[in-house]
Amino acid sequence: MSQRIVSTCVLVCMTAALLVTAGPLTSAQAVANTTLANWQMNEGAGATVMVDASGNGITGAIGGAIQTGFVDGTTTGYHWTSTAPNAPPPKPERLIQVANSQLNPGTRDFAVTMRFRTTHQYGNMIQKGQSQTPGGYFKWQIPQGVLSCLFRGRSTSGAVLSKSVSSGTTLLNDGLWHTVRCERTTTGVTMTIDGTITHHGNGSTGSISNTVPLTIAGKVNCDQIEVTCDYFAGDIDFVKIEVSSNAPPDTVPPTTPGVPSGMSNSSSSVDLTWVGSTDTVSSSLTYRVYRDGLLAGSTTTAASTVAFTDTGLAPGSTHTYTVEALDGAQNVSAMSQPSGPITVQQLPPGILFDDFSSGLGGWTVTRVTLDNTIGSPAAPSARVQVTGLSAFAQKILAVPLTSLCLGANVNETVFGGNILLRLKTATDGPVARIVLDASHFLRFRADVSGIQSAALAQLAAGWHAIEMCGTVGTAGTWDVYLDGVKILGQWVANTGTIPVGRVGFGDTTAKTWTANFDNVIVEQTFGTGAALTA
Repeated sequence: MSQRIVSTCVLVCMTAALLVTAGPLTSAQAVANTTLANWQMNEGAGATVMVDASGNGITGAIGGAIQTGFVDGTTTGYHWTSTAPNAPPPKPERLIQVANSQLNPGTRDFAVTMRFRTTHQYGNMIQKGQSQTPGGYFKWQIPQGVLSCLFRGRSTSGAVLSKSVSSGTTLLNDGLWHTVRCERTTTGVTMTIDGTITHHGNGSTGSISNTVPLTIAGKVNCDQIEVTCDYFAGDIDFVKIEVSSNAPPDTVPPTTPGVPSGMSNSSSSVDLTWVGSTDTVSSSLTYRVYRDGLLAGSTTTAASTVAFTDTGLAPGSTHTYTVEALDGAQNVSAMSQPSGPITVQQLPPGILFDDFSSGLGGWTVTRVTLDNTIGSPAAPSARVQVTGLSAFAQKILAVPLTSLCLGANVNETVFGGNILLRLKTATDGPVARIVLDASHFLRFRADVSGIQSAALAQLAAGWHAIEMCGTVGTAGTWDVYLDGVKILGQWVANTGTIPVGRVGFGDTTAKTWTANFDNVIVEQTFGTGAALTA
């Protein structure tokens, strides 16, 4: 068993031992008494839908690796074969997923009852959300055979509230059938095992509401590398969820969102932020964003400061924005005050400019992807990440040019001695290129003559603006700029007599390297060494 799994058990078991006290459970304490979902798990072999017997229609999707119609004596349930809970790759086919917002506990009294059998010392059994999920979460897990149930939410002031109880010294991986009920109320969490043994932890767990599906038998957001999936192995023959019947309906809308503000970081988008709303029940809220009075999109989050990017805008256009919030009961807040006018960036002058805000459309790409995490000056950007392979992008110019500049912002993180920028004829013939040698020095190469310049400047880590400008010819002259500074001036070389009809970035030969490209520009303004930050 991996150190990650053992460490998790030690933390959970120690926490549970500190919080748990034993004592009898009286019927007066059990207040989650209205059935919300009742999954009897008695479908036949090969079933793909977990049916809800409560009549509320909260069905689940059964993964293909789960054996349904499993019979043990008079019991029919689901069976999960043994698998390492932390070995790649992820196996989502081992999960049951139920995507239904009614399964958010909110602030209600909330109980989960399950009948199961296992002989294994690991596995998450049921959960909605994970430790980093906005809006909180709840889960059952059974490390080292100790069953624990955890509820974690937030108070109305936003403070994190968490409570866990466990079976303590009672190990439940003994291969016998056990029925366990975990109930969360406003005062604490109670576990009942086979109707007799009880454990209780005092304390509020606040409001729990997220957009993640409820899962049975493991996590849904995991990669088995940074986040283990903790798959369950064993048998389950029913799961029942109950809520309090006397909980008043939520009729209170969220507070008014803050005034949105923002700026344009590309020629087609605006980045907005605002102070989030609060709500008496829902910790995770949906925000509808209006551009000039019309709906532009929405985002759902529990963050106190909310971010949203409005895309597909016309360069140079000006807009104002307002925002409203919706809670889990679809109560709508008052509309925020409008933002000030925000103007979308103009396209820089030139024949071609692409900041990849609209994707990689128009480029012919080989092993080049869109990276939505970084860019210069803003994400997205085009990314090359290959091992012993070619990776490049090309675009044909509408009109071939004999004189031009080709530039881009470049961030190379794994150096491989490669081509960065390239000029070719419309029929894919050679013209010129900027290369990075094995020592990280930039060089200019005239592809017709095959002559290459001396080392020009060493490329340090981080983003850099690189541009080459010149005129094709048997004695064409060329300049190279790095971050606006000329590092090669009026270098004479044979670059042929055919105009440039195709531009590109990346390397057509097999290399091992990683780099991002942004703000690719073709222009005819010579001598500026553009910083390419527009």
